[in-house]
Amino acid sequence: MRKTTDNPEASGFDRIVHRLANLFSPDRLRAYPPTMAICVLLVWAATMALGDGLTDRNKVIIGGDFSSFYMGGRYLLEGRLNELYDFVGQKDFQDALVAPAQPDDTHPFVNPPFTTILYAPFALTGYVTGLFTWMGFGLIMLLVSLRMLRNELFDADRLSVGRMLVLTLLFYPTLAWLMYSQNSTITLLLLTTTFLMMRRGKDLSAGLTLGLLFYKPQLMLAAGMMLLVSRRWRALGGVTLGVAIWTGVGLLIGSEAMIEYFKLSPRLFEFLRADGSFMGIPFQYPRWGSQSFYGFCILLFDGFSQRLTNTVATLLTVGGVLAVGAAWLRTPWEPGSRQWDLTAAATLALGVLISPHLFVYDLTLLLLPLFIVYSKYPSRSTGLAFDGGPLLAATGTLYVLTFVSSYLARGQLLLSEWADAPKTALQFSTPAIVLWSWVVYRCSRLADSVIGGDGARTRRGPAPSPSTPA
Repeated sequence: MRKTTDNPEASGFDRIVHRLANLFSPDRLRAYPPTMAICVLLVWAATMALGDGLTDRNKVIIGGDFSSFYMGGRYLLEGRLNELYDFVGQKDFQDALVAPAQPDDTHPFVNPPFTTILYAPFALTGYVTGLFTWMGFGLIMLLVSLRMLRNELFDADRLSVGRMLVLTLLFYPTLAWLMYSQNSTITLLLLTTTFLMMRRGKDLSAGLTLGLLFYKPQLMLAAGMMLLVSRRWRALGGVTLGVAIWTGVGLLIGSEAMIEYFKLSPRLFEFLRADGSFMGIPFQYPRWGSQSFYGFCILLFDGFSQRLTNTVATLLTVGGVLAVGAAWLRTPWEPGSRQWDLTAAATLALGVLISPHLFVYDLTLLLLPLFIVYSKYPSRSTGLAFDGGPLLAATGTLYVLTFVSSYLARGQLLLSEWADAPKTALQFSTPAIVLWSWVVYRCSRLADSVIGGDGARTRRGPAPSPSTPA
């Protein structure tokens, strides 16, 4: 093809290619992420400013999911924990919280009752003060995770915590965590600690930290399979201990609430399908933001057949768990090695989809596998991020689709409704995460010489023998 600049004799096709090349020049590619992030935050701020009282312009409670956390904390402080899963009472509480404004939505509390211990300190004050304190606490949890990863995986002169923070804030799910005021950074810290403890050969501590994720047990599936196939019995014992601790705490502070929660748990699949009501209250789950194999199938197939949804979702979820198991059957337990680190990164990324219930803000958890992979592909030696090839392309695709996919899914649902057709949408981020996990796993099989460069920091301490389960 001819080289073109502003040559008036260039063909129309050449001019189009040249203009596209300019749009994706290195300088412009660096400018796009901060521009997108700033626009998102400005729109969010404007939406809140135009709302009535403690609701935004769309009559949604400011703070999103924090309103349910605040409610759970108040129930514990007021000695009403046995009423926690009275959903009509939950709606009344949230309506009174924002009165005289009238919210169009409800944020049901569906977490285990023992999580109210975490939320109670933020419910000691008024709602607004509690919300800002909660956001600050979440930011601290994020910074702790980043510092731990920097100290473990990177040389100090290569990547500072400040730069890592900027990179995370350019990742849309991190902004979603902030806008929804969720607990994603707490979960990120627990998963980061679990990974680092396994990497240092501290299996019991790793298992205990993973067990503390019992408030979102679905996130334990992939890592649990990793430990089971690798016969890390001490770590699995730690998982059991962590689960037992949370269960004991729940029974201690509210045995009736724990019993009610276990009765409610099977209905959480109904919660993800709610389209107008749930447990006696008006509620519509924002399925356009679902980020899992199950959510992917609900979006794509539920408008035609719930049985088809359940069948395909089960096959994909079980297939994902088996894929993790197969990967670790082929991976020596050598924590800190490139193959072990990259396989762990692929496992953690795929684990997001294996989990039946995750929303777009939960994709903040992808920061952990992304930084693990980044530590193995320094750009100093080649001048290219990652490998400058398939991994870079898969990462770029992941970055873009985690930003736009939920909006595209919402648009598809609205279009289906407008056309009076069955509601259906394709969540593009799901195949993007599968692709990224697969590419990372394939990269874990490459020889060390392919990577080159200044490399990541090595794991502290001696690695346990791969033939001796800890």
